[in-house]
Amino acid sequence: MGNRAVITPSMQPKAPSIYLHWNGGRCSVEAFLEAARRLGLRHLQADPTADMDRLAELIARHFFNGQVGFTVYRQVLRLADTSNCDNGTFVIDRGLRIIHRYGAGWRNEEVDPEKTAAIVERIVQRAPIFTYGPEVAP
Repeated sequence: MGNRAVITPSMQPKAPSIYLHWNGGRCSVEAFLEAARRLGLRHLQADPTADMDRLAELIARHFFNGQVGFTVYRQVLRLADTSNCDNGTFVIDRGLRIIHRYGAGWRNEEVDPEKTAAIVERIVQRAPIFTYGPEVAP
């Protein structure tokens, strides 16, 4: 049992994805994406796998106080629990914004601006700023 969700930039089977066992509601996912944008992970680069790795690390370390592989998992979409009967799969665009959601199950849309803002602030206060180097602008 959890509050599960998957985040991915594409519904292609080999697309990189993040599986969240906990805090998979929309307001949490929006907060994770907003915190990443504020910290400089502005858009998925030419290698979306690397950026999904960075996003997973940000969520695992600075929200759950853990590491990827414990509550937050990185895998290709075909291996992720997209039929999780909780919050489903959030598809994000290059700007790290939710553009579609599949399989939300029985849950109502979770919208709580105060909770979202609190999660963003918690992560931003703890996490380092992403840096890309001079060849890639955020």
